[in-house]
Amino acid sequence: MKQGDKVIALSDAPNEQSQFRRRGSVYLVNETTHCIYCLRHLINIGQRTNFQAVKCKCGTMLHTGGFMWTPTDEFVLLDDKDKEIQRAVEVEDYEFAAKLRDL
Repeated sequence: MKQGDKVIALSDAPNEQSQFRRRGSVYLVNETTHCIYCLRHLINIGQRTNFQAVKCKCGTMLHTGGFMWTPTDEFVLLDDKDKEIQRAVEVEDYEFAAKLRDL
């Protein structure tokens, strides 16, 4: 994923310290970065923070640069939504498949 891509959230934000996202909603990638330790790709969907650092899923502390970050595996490119619809149908998550279909 790169700056300017449209993405679909695959999950809701787990808590209020996380970058807000709603499962099935479309967002624009504002910025990208990666974890210097595990190389996990992270994206910002327009939300800022006053925190100086955040913890990657691997435990590494990362400088925020004033942005909130979410791993890219929590999103799918809007252009790839058909693949995600098929995956949702395979696991019998028909409600989510229908939501994706209607985007």
